[in-house]
Amino acid sequence: MGSDAGHRQAHPGRKELGSDTRTAAVVRSGVTPNGTTDFYTDSLYHDFRTVDGLRQHLDPTQDFFFDPRGGADSILSSIGQDLCTTGQPVDTVYFAAREKYLPDFLQALSQRSCHRQHITVVAGSDTAALDPKSLTGLGQQGEAPITVLYASLPSAAALRGRSNGDHDLYDQFITAFTANHHGRTFPANRAARGYWPVLAHDAVLTLTTAIRKATTPDTSFPNRYDIRNHLYALTNGAVPAATGRFGIDPTGNRSTTPITIHRLGITP
Repeated sequence: MGSDAGHRQAHPGRKELGSDTRTAAVVRSGVTPNGTTDFYTDSLYHDFRTVDGLRQHLDPTQDFFFDPRGGADSILSSIGQDLCTTGQPVDTVYFAAREKYLPDFLQALSQRSCHRQHITVVAGSDTAALDPKSLTGLGQQGEAPITVLYASLPSAAALRGRSNGDHDLYDQFITAFTANHHGRTFPANRAARGYWPVLAHDAVLTLTTAIRKATTPDTSFPNRYDIRNHLYALTNGAVPAATGRFGIDPTGNRSTTPITIHRLGITP
């Protein structure tokens, strides 16, 4: 994920937090379990620290890093407790780590010594891949009031809804997804489990659109420069994607991204 995409996730979050005075900490993991750089969480961390409306709440001394190769459970519990011992109570956490660690972190928050203080966790779009029931810390609203905010693509129901002007494109995607492919078929509910199937579809569609435009009778095998030229020329909704028509902007990112803010837990 590029930094621009991360910015588009973080930017709506600032509106949800409002203009209230907050004290925010960052919990981050910039590496994968294999020890390689995790560009997704790096992008989230960068944007949590730079997007106006988010960075203004940050306490620069409350920046917690964990390495998943060392085991996440114990360190997340320690971080949860550390949030109670800061000079100024932390009421907001920017979670720049993979969604698989979020349930354990919420559990740690629900067990910290100051667990009765409401806390808001702002997470990344991959939170959409979790079953809300797995966010166990949210179940103890009276004893441990926790709110989770995250931005992601609209749900499958929203994409196929009539309020989406490009719902027919999503329907076409589902038709193709469930069609017989060399004797293999996939049930429609697999496409609705998360946003990765539709994102993968739109990414491949974008590339094939550029390849087709770069392929002429004189250039039957376009090189990567031909393709890149045509990729950046995909403007004005040239890509009829399942998530809605879009073009490619000068930074190489899609020109429009439908974003929905999801709120789990209680409203403070």
